[in-house]
Amino acid sequence: MEHGAYTIRAESFRQILPELRVLHAEHWAETEKHRHKLPMDPDYDVMAARERAGRLLQCTVRDASGSLVGHVRMYLAESIHTRTIYAEEDTLFIRPGHRGGLLVMRLMRFAEAALRELGAREIRADSKLLNKADVLMRRLGYTPVALKFHKHFEG
Repeated sequence: MEHGAYTIRAESFRQILPELRVLHAEHWAETEKHRHKLPMDPDYDVMAARERAGRLLQCTVRDASGSLVGHVRMYLAESIHTRTIYAEEDTLFIRPGHRGGLLVMRLMRFAEAALRELGAREIRADSKLLNKADVLMRRLGYTPVALKFHKHFEG
């Protein structure tokens, strides 16, 4: 999908991992302040295994030069309560200099269409209080259903 000077598409997580590592660190620094006492140590091997099993969707945003400037990653699973496929948002991030102009909404709409094609019946997403992503999610038609809490144990 084209959006202005940007290209939105599904790409192989494993093939673009070197680029994703940089975005992941930027995203962590901006939105995961509640976990900064813990080291960022993602298990990319598990993510790659999920992709090989057909349980990970990686969508990207690239600028006109081809640089990766944003992405959304979703994990697919089967609900043990309904036996239907659902998608769980893991990460949604666009570099600050590229935000605006409805780009993030286009990215999410693209991911939603891909997830429907993969058989997902629902999408579950978090909104950090820090970044007010709930505004985006409400505009996309998502309904808030819970408030997630966090507690960090020392040592």
